[in-house]
Amino acid sequence: MTESDARAVLLVRAFEEPITAPWTATDATWATHDAQREIGENAGPERLIPRRARLALQRLLKHEPAAAGALSASAAHAWVGWVIVGLAFVVGVIADAIGPSQRTNLLAPPLLALIAWNLVVYASLVTGRVMRLRRRNDVTPRAGQRLIARLMESAAHRRAQRETSPALRRFFTSWITHARRMYSRRASVVLHAAAATLAAGALASLYMRGLAFDFRAGWDSTFLSAETVQRVLGIVLGPAAQLLGIDLPNATRLEALRFANGPGENAARWIHMYALTVVAVVVLPRLALAARAAWLAHALAKDFPLTLDDAYVRRLLPQQAGEPLVMQVQPFSYQVPREALKGLEALVERHLGRPAAITMAASCVEGDEARCATEVRSLRHGRTVVVAMFPLPATPERGTHGRFVEALAEAAERAPVVLVDESAFRQRFGDSPRLAERRNAWRSLFAPMGIAAVFVDLALPQAENEAILMHAFTEPGTLAAP
Repeated sequence: MTESDARAVLLVRAFEEPITAPWTATDATWATHDAQREIGENAGPERLIPRRARLALQRLLKHEPAAAGALSASAAHAWVGWVIVGLAFVVGVIADAIGPSQRTNLLAPPLLALIAWNLVVYASLVTGRVMRLRRRNDVTPRAGQRLIARLMESAAHRRAQRETSPALRRFFTSWITHARRMYSRRASVVLHAAAATLAAGALASLYMRGLAFDFRAGWDSTFLSAETVQRVLGIVLGPAAQLLGIDLPNATRLEALRFANGPGENAARWIHMYALTVVAVVVLPRLALAARAAWLAHALAKDFPLTLDDAYVRRLLPQQAGEPLVMQVQPFSYQVPREALKGLEALVERHLGRPAAITMAASCVEGDEARCATEVRSLRHGRTVVVAMFPLPATPERGTHGRFVEALAEAAERAPVVLVDESAFRQRFGDSPRLAERRNAWRSLFAPMGIAAVFVDLALPQAENEAILMHAFTEPGTLAAP
């Protein structure tokens, strides 16, 4: 799947989870059937899902013009990178590459600092690579890389903040999350290219000013002797001197080049040696690193890492369309009314577009969590979604309700969906302020466990927040923004 395909899929998905006007369930069904007819019912998700998204976009854009702007705002803005690289070259040109006077201190030109800094960067790259191999995962991007990546994301962030459409806000949030790795790769391209052009600009400035001014080379030091300076220059400039056929001065000659002893000598040969060293140590390696990062970013854009094995995708596949969602519900100190069970079935079919096959276990009581978890372990199979159900009027407690959810999570090998039924509370108190207080208490209990409690009124049936309900069943055990 390409970057463009992934952007289309995420935009359509934002209008379908949950269904948001002007998009309708009829539109979603039409897009699925048309895509199946074009590429065949036996096509895999890597072909079906992108094609379906393209077809859906053609209809969606007619009714929601703002979606076109969202696609444009989330696209790659290469000009940002070019501006940064161009500014780096300008900074290199206008910077004083030699110093405030027409004297070149052989021990302290800005070019020497530039070389040292890049060597530090290369060392950090090697260290990062070693850490990645040891941890077998990606290390945290460096500060500069994060900064450039954030600049590339800024357009999407600003657009998300301005959007009034809930679906478009969901799209931008999802896109930024999925594209962060690609932005990081592109940030690496910009950083390496900018470092190369900064050095190139400094060298261009050096030679241009050298045509009009007579620069003198020498050195001064309070602590270093001529012999020490000879060794330092041999390490830094020795390879360039050999390539250019230039003999570095001995200690006696270097002693005569002290500015305290005279005006120094013409700086031309020193400028050539420093220039060749900068090209070899900074410009060429940075261009090579930029090319590698660009290749990785291009490969990522051609094979975008968007998962095609979640509930949303499975629901769209023809071989799984209509396949019931297998649910195992385990209440805790709650005798679930028959009407509530029907309400849960209606919720699943309405929001997930598929029927529910529900197994309702007997209510678990305090102190019996281990036995209930054992039953969950014996009954669960395949893609069964384990649901822990609580009544809202109960007082949430870490030692009882929290321990019960932890036992279910251990038995099911993943965190369960936590449903809190508000039906009895609403029938008694309606939408009183106590409702919000109760919700906050349940949220506070499960949030540290990384679980978003789903509040539902199974007598109607309806959900307090449809987006959280969708997220709970597609990504069980993970928090979703309210």
